[in-house]
Amino acid sequence: MAPFPGGQPHATHGNGWQLSWSVTERSALSCAISLDHAAASPDWPYVFRATQRFTLSETSLRVDLELENRDYRAMPAGLGWHPYFPLRANTKLAFSASSVWQTDSELLPTSKVPVPEKWNFTKSKSVAGTRLNHCFTDWSRQAQIAIDTHLPQLTLAASGEFSSAIVYAPEGSDFFAFEPVTHMPDAISRPEATVGEAMTTLQLGERLAGAIELTVHQGLLGH
Repeated sequence: MAPFPGGQPHATHGNGWQLSWSVTERSALSCAISLDHAAASPDWPYVFRATQRFTLSETSLRVDLELENRDYRAMPAGLGWHPYFPLRANTKLAFSASSVWQTDSELLPTSKVPVPEKWNFTKSKSVAGTRLNHCFTDWSRQAQIAIDTHLPQLTLAASGEFSSAIVYAPEGSDFFAFEPVTHMPDAISRPEATVGEAMTTLQLGERLAGAIELTVHQGLLGH
């Protein structure tokens, strides 16, 4: 697979975001898109179908993700969602996790350690000034986000398949990302990875699916 653009040495986000998706369903409050991947592709040698379904309610956005192996071979598989949020001086984040992966200069995980106090968001605290591109494990499957004092609070909730969460807050940026994922970064090259951190192996016809929901609440985080 080709490295991620911008001089990064690794294919950190796969290839689905670079390919054409087809709208398969749509209504006033929902939309489904699918990607049919052929084995002839040089960047990933398996046949699969990926589907994303977006459903709106009065207060929420639900995203259903599904990956189906249509190849004759077993295929390593994983899911992740990569939403970005505005980052302001008083933006707050709250979620709990038991551990986090330290990384090397190429942002590959090196060792898993208990969450240090500076990255402990069990109690809501400001994201501004925090520099992160790290994978948190054994997390609560729920995060609270407050963008600004005059905006409603957001709850991000993920189904059990999303065993890890990556927080991406680059230095000097005006955004951050909170990314539920089903496996640790670089899992495809780590056969020793444990359950919850390893990629899922799908046989022909098997599917990996999960859901994430963003809900808007009145009231602000920490108030």
